[in-house]
Amino acid sequence: MPKYNTERVSVQQKGVGMMRQKGFGKKVLSLVLAAAMSISLCAPAWAEEADAEPAANGYTQQEGDATPETGKADDTSVNDAVTSGVPAISMDVPASAAVAQVGDTYYATLADAISNAAENATVVLLKDVEETVAVPDAKKVTLDLNNKVLTILNDTSITVTGGANVTIQNGTVIAKQIPLGTVSLFNIQKDSSICLNKVQMDTTGAALYPQGDAARVEVTDSSITAGSYAVATNAATGENYNVEIVLKNSAFDCTRYGYNADYRNDACAVLINVPGKLEIEGCNIIGSRQGMIVRGGEAVVRNSTIVSTGKYTEGIGQYIDTNWGNGNEVPMAAVVVGNRSTSYPYLSTCMLIDCTITSQNSRVPAVYANGAEEYGSAVIITGEDTKVHGNILLNGRLDAYVDGGYYTQFIPGGWIRDINKTCILLDSLYEGIYSYQIVSKSEVPEGPVVGVNPQPADPKAEVVEIDVDAIPDVVENKAELVDQINWAAQSISVSEESKTVVSGAALVEAKVEGQKINSQAVKGIATEALESKLEAGDSLQDNSEITITVTPVLKIEPQAPVVKEDALAGVSFDIQLQYQVTAKATTKNGNEIEAKLLDKDNLPNVVNPPVMDMTIPNIPVYALGCAENDSAEAIASDLYVRHEHEGSVFYYNTIVTKTQGQNIVSVSFTNEHGFSVFTVGKYSDKATVQYPWGNIEYVVTDIGTALPTAAKEGYTFKGWTFAGVAGGPYLTMAEELLGKLAQAYSAAGSNAIAASAVFSQNVSDVDKEEEVGSQPAATPAPTAAPQQSGSNITYYTCPACGYHDWTATAEGYKCNHCGYLESVKQLSGYGNVKGVYEPKTSTAAAASAGNSVAASAIPQTSDDLPLTALMVVAIAALVGLGIVIVMKKRNKR
Repeated sequence: MPKYNTERVSVQQKGVGMMRQKGFGKKVLSLVLAAAMSISLCAPAWAEEADAEPAANGYTQQEGDATPETGKADDTSVNDAVTSGVPAISMDVPASAAVAQVGDTYYATLADAISNAAENATVVLLKDVEETVAVPDAKKVTLDLNNKVLTILNDTSITVTGGANVTIQNGTVIAKQIPLGTVSLFNIQKDSSICLNKVQMDTTGAALYPQGDAARVEVTDSSITAGSYAVATNAATGENYNVEIVLKNSAFDCTRYGYNADYRNDACAVLINVPGKLEIEGCNIIGSRQGMIVRGGEAVVRNSTIVSTGKYTEGIGQYIDTNWGNGNEVPMAAVVVGNRSTSYPYLSTCMLIDCTITSQNSRVPAVYANGAEEYGSAVIITGEDTKVHGNILLNGRLDAYVDGGYYTQFIPGGWIRDINKTCILLDSLYEGIYSYQIVSKSEVPEGPVVGVNPQPADPKAEVVEIDVDAIPDVVENKAELVDQINWAAQSISVSEESKTVVSGAALVEAKVEGQKINSQAVKGIATEALESKLEAGDSLQDNSEITITVTPVLKIEPQAPVVKEDALAGVSFDIQLQYQVTAKATTKNGNEIEAKLLDKDNLPNVVNPPVMDMTIPNIPVYALGCAENDSAEAIASDLYVRHEHEGSVFYYNTIVTKTQGQNIVSVSFTNEHGFSVFTVGKYSDKATVQYPWGNIEYVVTDIGTALPTAAKEGYTFKGWTFAGVAGGPYLTMAEELLGKLAQAYSAAGSNAIAASAVFSQNVSDVDKEEEVGSQPAATPAPTAAPQQSGSNITYYTCPACGYHDWTATAEGYKCNHCGYLESVKQLSGYGNVKGVYEPKTSTAAAASAGNSVAASAIPQTSDDLPLTALMVVAIAALVGLGIVIVMKKRNKR
């Protein structure tokens, strides 16, 4: 063994006295100073470590944790990790491989985590997972999805039974293996419950199916997209009664999947058909057959929207006069209440408070209620904010009351519970939809007109046919085209979804001899007109009710077809929305008589028509400039409806349908701007414009829209000019402008057309316009401060290096010595400053100033440097200094 090793051992044994050996003190001093320097160098690393974010599982990587690279734990045992304060990890499941966590334990599957979770424990999902899920009997557990996606692979129901309580929260659940829309995803049985909170659920099955005494469902701040039902009960046996359903601030959508692929529109979002309680508040509920069915129990719905799209056309008109079936085999409506069968032998009550109830199909009522003779039913519609879009049909042994709100249907006085209220016809559509309102009688100065029942009717078409003389000579068979165009005109219609609002618009505007149709004056006019229709010996009944009907009329005049380059390129129709008023009554002899109150050849126009969906069917394909064998997709390309209205031009997108083997198409569109000439044709003008911030592509549907704006301090924006396009500046995309842009765009090889912003300077005696190209607008040249001279020169000292020589750059004044950047202050008036820069005054200036400090050659002290690190550095320095002093004293000895 070398001697120096022996000596080192002896030094350790002999203690401090050996430090006096020659040279040893210098070695110690060197080591101490090196340690102090090392600690100093570690300080920045400690500062960074102080900012490190915790790992996803709530703590930073420790010994014993799985490493991202290997997925395996380090050598330190799990027990060591526990004793050092790190959460325990299952011996078989490292954290990196776990999908779920319960307390300090990780699991490889969600099923294992749920099964092993203690009572009332919370299972946390750690990553997106696809699994088959089961809930053990009587399990009480919370599943926190942790903003992850749980894809359930079950193709049968997940039962929640034996008093189990399951809460699912904070994430997404997808379950699309359920084969039919009536098969439940979660089947909640007797004395058990499920609660969804902040969950987005998407399933092809019936999402939540409480089936058992005291079964409970609660959904809060969530959304459910489901098959036949989102939430539904089962009335198979009395053991399934007394359920409780609470739905709050959530959305329920059953318009996507339905029963299966062949019956996608056969669905009802919410169904209760057993004794129990249904409480809904602040929810959006939509189904394609029914929105909500209350066939048993007590339902209270507040501040919610309930919709039937009415798209299950097979169900329209079913069960109106016949016994109802099971499930949602009942009448179609947004809300269905009651029963009509020998089954379901119990009372149904439904209270709708400040709700919006909508049928999107005029053939489907908004509310349908029927009370079975033995048990009866009750429906109450109340609240000033109530809105009902569609008819209300009430039948059977029924307690029905309507207490307030807005309607598209006249509400008879017998339905209004409060004798101090009445239904009035509004002067204009409320929210563009509702014609009637229930108000206090004191708000009607003249009082309601007794014996007048104003009613809307579906629109109908009246066509002034085109003749052969209007057909251009490019057409070989003019007579054939005339017949086809007239056929198309006679078929023009308003969609089922729009009929109610169109009828309502005509109703609220309708007048006879300048008087509103619900006035006493019009009642007198109607009575006189009806009496002129009486047969000899007959008369009107005493105090007979006169029904006044307002029928919207689409007056259609086909125009000459469009010709471009000696070929047909479109068809045109002049369409006006008018109305006719008809009075009806029953005579003493029981005869129904009616009389038109307006001249059919001079009908008034509806002045303020609503937005509506329209269809022009039976258009010959060749009249659009297309080949007869073109597909609907090919025809729809660049096919628009051009609408000239009150000096403006609008273009509407189209939906084109074509029956295979036929040479005609149907074109649907949304009319947003009233009535005049509509032309269906090909319009291919398009262009891409390059603005300073990026490109925008324009097509004909952008005609009439405002162009983007630009800003420049001290200037007023006047509009845009475009490279290769004469005129301007432009503020709106006009039809002519798009045509010019399309030509320039084509000439440029489909390269974007550069736009230049035009400004005028905000100076009272200056009227100057300036163009700025497709680069960001330049600011006016800054005014330099007066330069100092002689002995009065003042210098601006760089805060980073102490020098005072500066040069103006695009980013600010730059120190010539260290590169420090000053972008906030104006330095042009100081000595030794070259050039002029306009300082920033916005938040960006502060950002620039911060960047300047970062770029400075002078190191900056971190604001986040840990206090502990600073103390260690200070102590090490003091120790080193103390040793130096001691060694010097000893050397002097």
